[in-house]
Amino acid sequence: MNNSLLVEIKESSFSDTSTSVNYTAIYAITNTLERISYSCDDNFPIFTSPQDNQWKFSSGGSWMGGFWCGSWWLKAKVSRKDIDRNYASSILERLTPKLYSDTIFRSMIYWYALAPGIRLFNDTKSILFAEKAAKTIFQSFNSKWDCYPMGTALGAGEKGKNTLNIDGLAALIQLLQYGDSETRSTAKSHTDSIIKFMLDPSGNFSANATLGSNKIKISNSSKGWARGHSWGLLGLATASRLWGGDYHTLAESLCVEWLNEYSDKFPKNLKNGNRNHLDPSASLIAALSMYKLSTCPNNMIDWRAEANSIIKNIIESDYFNINDQSHEAYFNGCFFRINSSEESLGETIWGYFFLLQALLISEKIIDPNDI
Repeated sequence: MNNSLLVEIKESSFSDTSTSVNYTAIYAITNTLERISYSCDDNFPIFTSPQDNQWKFSSGGSWMGGFWCGSWWLKAKVSRKDIDRNYASSILERLTPKLYSDTIFRSMIYWYALAPGIRLFNDTKSILFAEKAAKTIFQSFNSKWDCYPMGTALGAGEKGKNTLNIDGLAALIQLLQYGDSETRSTAKSHTDSIIKFMLDPSGNFSANATLGSNKIKISNSSKGWARGHSWGLLGLATASRLWGGDYHTLAESLCVEWLNEYSDKFPKNLKNGNRNHLDPSASLIAALSMYKLSTCPNNMIDWRAEANSIIKNIIESDYFNINDQSHEAYFNGCFFRINSSEESLGETIWGYFFLLQALLISEKIIDPNDI
């Protein structure tokens, strides 16, 4: 940890022990970002290999490239250094080729790359890019099904043309707000289609839904995939902030159900899978959903307090630690797909992004609705 950051930590007025721990974790994660940057050149870090614990890199960033860019905007918020802002801006330029890829995951790439620059620094390039991205993504809206299909890129193939996916809901509907009125209206239509086609009567999301001419085929129920449900919660909490009303009622109801089951533990990656394969990242995304809900009026629960408790559980767990010598953080709490048939638990760049975001929210350094 560099001396200037140590001084900031020592000079901070900690009101309690958890705040001190959170600040230490924040700066440790920024040190981790520094370490990763020394190895990636112009590539994008994706995840650490389960074989050797070394970071794997992608020249194009896959669907995760935006998190690398966004992490550096967040780091710049902490460090207040132009060099970090400039680095984030340089990463953004390398994401440009993904704009015209036929994939809904463009919304995740660009929202998480652009939102911190816009909301925290009023970055002109990010604002213009967001407007362009919203206009471009709008062209893929399927008016028959009132939704944005997954698309054919990033391995989805032809079936992606008729597949609805849960992962990018929150990112998509926020990015579309940078479009014109017609574009913005499709954000609500897409959300309604997600609720209609992917949320069963018991409150369980599906990861994907195939929209055929005569029937809808649901796959990967959230009962089976913990993070899929959390993506849905984040999307609904975002809808609640944008439009309130029934979206808020539904979001609160589903978050209450989540707390009833997981308030004091991490969910299993797969509901019926190995009981030792827990996925703290599912809890992390659920906490971000609750932070968003905390900014909505007429809440029935103190959602910020609940989210803070979840983040505290993560930081105090064996999945997160800080090296005593390097002062770098290690968050090994993300289940991710290595290939089409294999998953592993370890470090991911989106895990560090979301954890840093949550910690900054917990300390009121950024607002839950900044991203």
